[in-house]
Parts: sequence; structure tokens; C-alpha cells
Amino acid sequence: MIRQLSLNMLFVSLPWNVLIIQYCLFLIFYLYILIFKKIFLETKETHIFFMKHCIKLGKAAKALNDSPVGAIIVKDGKVIAEGIEASKSKHDVTCHAEIEAIRDIIKKLNITDLSGYTMYTTHEPCIMCSYAIRHHKISEIVWGISTGEIGGYSSKFNILQDTTIQKWGNIPNLISGVLEDACKELHK
Repeated sequence: MIRQLSLNMLFVSLPWNVLIIQYCLFLIFYLYILIFKKIFLETKETHIFFMKHCIKLGKAAKALNDSPVGAIIVKDGKVIAEGIEASKSKHDVTCHAEIEAIRDIIKKLNITDLSGYTMYTTHEPCIMCSYAIRHHKISEIVWGISTGEIGGYSSKFNILQDTTIQKWGNIPNLISGVLEDACKELHK
């Protein structure tokens, strides 16, 4: 006698606990991949988008015969403030792009605590700019090229990661090398 296989027989014979565990593991893995892609890829694309804005500002500074540095301050995906290098054109050594962006946001919003804001700049902030960044508690700094012995991170005066000045609070998140080659091109 041949018995016809029915769905009821199939369901009764399956080890449900194993299937449920496998299904849950699959869902966890799938969600992990989706979240990782969203965070990693969107963050990378965001950094590239805002660095392109800085490069345009750097070109504007270069057109004024200043160093080709541009900086912006961003919050919630919006550019809040901008700055271009203007030390030569304004005859003022403190007119670096990063400090000009900080001046711009303070003037616009009348705030000095910039926790939760991100600064993008074509060049690693120098020691002077790094002091201003830490003083105003900017949470994240993203730059294209390092500046070596004058850098607030890469020099022996690593102000961006200093923990000895308590009132500066948390160390900002630092991301370097975004569109590095395009930022180097500004000097040609």
C-alpha cells in the first residue's frame, strides 16, 4: 500500500526547535548585514559628500591666493557654517578655514558649545585650530590630508586627543583620509 505524503505528515516530522533556531539566526544575520551596510556605506557616502563641499571652498580660498583650505560644520546632515582660509587676504594668521567656520556658527547660532556637531576640512586642523575645536567641544572631525608637524593630531602636540585639560570634555571622533587625493590636488 502506497501512502500519499501529506503536508500534515511533513509538519509533524520536522524538528521545530531546529527550524526556529535556524530561522532566527538567519534573521539576525540578515538584519546585521542591513544595519552594517546602512551605517558604513551611508557614513562613507556622507563623508565624501561633505568633503566635496570643503574642496569647493578650498578652491575659492586658492582663487584669493590663500592656502586651499575649506571647512564646514554640519549637524543632522545640514551644513550650518562654512569657512575658507583667509590668513593672507585678511592679513590675520588666525583666519584659518576651521576657525572661520567656528566664527560663522557662533555668529549664526549664538552658541559656543558645539557638542554634537561635525567639522569637515580639507586639511588636518593645525595646532591653533585644534585648540579652538577642543575649546568648543566639536564632537567629530573629518579631514582629507594630514599636515604633519603642524597638525593637531599628527604632530607631537596631539591636541585633538589630549586628555589633560578636563574642561575640554570628550575626545572628538577623528576620521582622516577622506578624498585624500582630491584634497592633495588643491595644491597643484
